[in-house]
Amino acid sequence: MSIARRMLSGNLAGLASIGINLGGQIALVPIFLQHWSAAQYGVWLGLVTALAMIQIADNAHLDYLGFECMKLPSGDRAQRSQILWDTLPALGLSAIAELILLASLLLSPLTAALFSLSAGSADLPVLQLALGGLALLWYVVQFPVQLGGRVLASIGHYPKTAWWYVVNQSAQAFAPAIAVIFGGGLAEAALAYAGGVLLVQIVCGAHYARVARAEGLELRRPNAGAGIARLGGGMMLGFGSLLENMQLAGFRLILLPFLGPVRLVQFSTMRTVANVVQQGLIVLVNPSIPELMRFVGDRDATRARMVMTGMIYVAVLAMCPGFVLLQAVVRPLFRVWTLGKVAFDPLAFVALSASVLFMGLAQSSRAIARGNNLVGTQTGASFLSGVILLGLTFLTAPRIGLFGVAISVATAEAVRSGLFVLAARRWACRNDFVFPLRPLLLATGCVGITIAVMVAIALLPRLGLLLAGLYVPLWGAMNVAFWGTIDEAEREGLRRMAGKLTRRFGRGGRPVIE
Repeated sequence: MSIARRMLSGNLAGLASIGINLGGQIALVPIFLQHWSAAQYGVWLGLVTALAMIQIADNAHLDYLGFECMKLPSGDRAQRSQILWDTLPALGLSAIAELILLASLLLSPLTAALFSLSAGSADLPVLQLALGGLALLWYVVQFPVQLGGRVLASIGHYPKTAWWYVVNQSAQAFAPAIAVIFGGGLAEAALAYAGGVLLVQIVCGAHYARVARAEGLELRRPNAGAGIARLGGGMMLGFGSLLENMQLAGFRLILLPFLGPVRLVQFSTMRTVANVVQQGLIVLVNPSIPELMRFVGDRDATRARMVMTGMIYVAVLAMCPGFVLLQAVVRPLFRVWTLGKVAFDPLAFVALSASVLFMGLAQSSRAIARGNNLVGTQTGASFLSGVILLGLTFLTAPRIGLFGVAISVATAEAVRSGLFVLAARRWACRNDFVFPLRPLLLATGCVGITIAVMVAIALLPRLGLLLAGLYVPLWGAMNVAFWGTIDEAEREGLRRMAGKLTRRFGRGGRPVIE
């Protein structure tokens, strides 16, 4: 599969992921709120968030291993096989330790307090069993399958893994909703979640095994010491990921005892669209990371800068009009979506949208940090932004409510993104690469103008569509200015890549799970 076709398929998978997330959330919130109370739905959100937090360190371990494989020569199957099998003993040790820790927490009074449940609540034992069972499913089934996917992604199979991610995402989103529609409670929703994920992972694992055999990935005697050493690197990265995710989905666990289940639903629904776009943004730029790292490994500074510039455009300028249009139409849609049970704060929505745009500015810089396993940079950025988020939240939330929480989220993301940009620019200077500073500055200006228009729409909702229309020529001018910041050779390279993608798409080349 050519570079153009891989990137097209990977980006289409990213768009599908956005569609599943956005469409799923839009459809699922009224379904849950129609069949459950807001408080019960808040407990479910807490359960799903807690499961995501359990997986954070392991996902960081998987990312670390994936990037270690990406740094190997493309034909080195033996070392990739060794990394794959070395990981299994380390996985067993970490799984046992984490499950013991989880069991001790679930059996303590902390669980009831964290989920705002009384000690005698009927939901408490269901929550404990569901969280423990889903964690066990993660370690026994999902982690090994995802490990195989990371190895295959490093040898040109990223689109396959991206499409399987979409399938798994669909099972996680819709299986519990089906149980709820048929009258299920918390226990039935958790069982449906587990059943859907298990089925997908079994089929996905069989597919990965077939591809691995075709690629010459062989059984190897595990080197437990090497696997544990890599586990250490992954856990360091996991600490940074934990801090970062506590500012994203995990932030709900902090707010749950602070705000209570009902106000948590208000915050979660307010942030749903921003979270979905943020996750989709990551998926959209992920197909570019293996290509960027290949150019970095080949010391091809021109094409590396070209990919970074393209990532800045996709992650920022291409997305800005969507945020403005969304701000113009979201108010009545939100009321219908939440069945009128959740209040809408337009300025808080602006702040949460701004946090996604700030994240977009740093996607190319974050790719450099992740692709080179700059663990210290990632951990430091997450730690500092986490301190800012918690400090501002506890300072502003009692005074200005959810708007204060949203401002805290946006400020923390702006700081983290700035730190990634500084780190990537230092790395580029040390390694004789040219950092795309001018395109980044232009994109930053575009973000500033976009946020200003969104604030105006929030304050003058009757003029929302008019202001959105006036934004269009401004956005067009910013596009012209952006492409004026790059030289002709880079512009020609991007045109060639876009042309290949267009021709491939025009031929009807459909991404498939091979």
